[in-house]
Amino acid sequence: MKFKKEIVLSLFFFLILTVSADAGIEGDFTDAVDLFNKGKYSQSLSLFQEIVKHYERIGDTDNQRYTVARYYRAKSHFHLHELEPALNDFLFVDSKNVPLYLVWQDVVKVYILMKEDRLAIHYLEKKIKTENRFDYLFELGRLYWGIEDRENAISAFENAHRIDPMDSQLLFYMSYLYWELGDMFSTGKTAQLLDEVSFDNIINLYSRGMVYFSMGLYEKAVEQFQIALNETPTDETMNSLLLVSLIKSGDLDTADILLQDLLGKNRGDSWLWFQACEIPIIKRDPYGALTVYNALDSKLQNTPQGIYLKVFELVLSGELEEAESILNQSRERNVEKPDFYPMLVALQMFLGKTGEVDITLKRFEENCGTDFPIDYALFWFLNFKGTGDVLSELSNFATRLGGDNPQADALNALVEFNIYSGRLEDAIGWIDQLIKSEPDNSKHSFTGAILSLRLGNKSAARNYLDSFTGIIERGDEWNYIREKMEFLLNE
Repeated sequence: MKFKKEIVLSLFFFLILTVSADAGIEGDFTDAVDLFNKGKYSQSLSLFQEIVKHYERIGDTDNQRYTVARYYRAKSHFHLHELEPALNDFLFVDSKNVPLYLVWQDVVKVYILMKEDRLAIHYLEKKIKTENRFDYLFELGRLYWGIEDRENAISAFENAHRIDPMDSQLLFYMSYLYWELGDMFSTGKTAQLLDEVSFDNIINLYSRGMVYFSMGLYEKAVEQFQIALNETPTDETMNSLLLVSLIKSGDLDTADILLQDLLGKNRGDSWLWFQACEIPIIKRDPYGALTVYNALDSKLQNTPQGIYLKVFELVLSGELEEAESILNQSRERNVEKPDFYPMLVALQMFLGKTGEVDITLKRFEENCGTDFPIDYALFWFLNFKGTGDVLSELSNFATRLGGDNPQADALNALVEFNIYSGRLEDAIGWIDQLIKSEPDNSKHSFTGAILSLRLGNKSAARNYLDSFTGIIERGDEWNYIREKMEFLLNE
């Protein structure tokens, strides 16, 4: 009887102690949260440490209070820049699927701060296999874009777009990324949709500018980006888009002024220097090319853009052998990359070294495993030679390069080079020859319509546009182009 009484008394005292401990933990929990909310993270961390230890000591780690305490402990660690312990707790809480906390965002944030973007990508891809959510895909696209894996970035964004096709932030990212990838049709189509769903004036100016840019109406794009910059003059995206639009519109003096201003604020931005490399090439200005090349950081001088600029300057200055030597050395250092082959064969053709051209083409076939970029080679040949009576030479060069339709390749090169150089009327002359050569190719009549609009000739633009719409399939995907062109022609 005495033994049973002792057991009862022991249980009684245990219950009292447990209730007292739970009451104490409840008070500590409230105090810890209060300290956290006041930004006193060291003190809150100490209390949450004790709370976590309490639940682990009594073996009650399934208690939701334990999970929440680890969440707050992680947040406290995070605010104190203690990333690894924060990550461990965040991953634990994430595994418990507590609906009140979007812990996955914290996990991604910690990985990024730890410069472990690929671990963040792996983490999100695992979560997507469990649940194909819009926010997971959106963040995955941003992460891929951050490591310059644009193909996987756009794939993630497109999957997110299938879930929510009207999300304005997603459309903004997609339109810009399509622009970076050179997919102008997708750029314009996405930007047009963004313009329809957005109620933000700056975003609407951006989207209209992108639509115009995607169509090749660079002067119209400049207008939109300049208006946007009147309201947000330091916006990096708008300044970048304005700079490229100015260069492509042929307003090189204004582009150069903007470029110098932007470089003055951020001389370490390699993208700005690459734009600077392009201006003297368009101007065919060897002194300007040398000036920009000498201003480049030594690392940038060895990039393709830097090499192109130096070789271009040497060719226009008559130092042809040195230019060829630099290109040969650069090709040897990057034997498996196609970067320098087009410029090299263009220079060899320009020098009349047709045997060397054949050798270089054979090396390209052996090392690169892709189709030879004929258009780039023809572009550089024109840049070296100028745009006199060169159609037959270009056609012969395209034949040597293995083009399926050398005459059309040569005409296309003349169109693109004259547009690039700002000689729009000359470009239209070559477009008319292209239309005769390839009457079923809608691209030529569309380009004719765009160039005519840029020159202010709406009557000619209408004729080209009617031909364009007569060739293409009248599908919904072309609506943004038709509607925008009709609007401009009826202004």
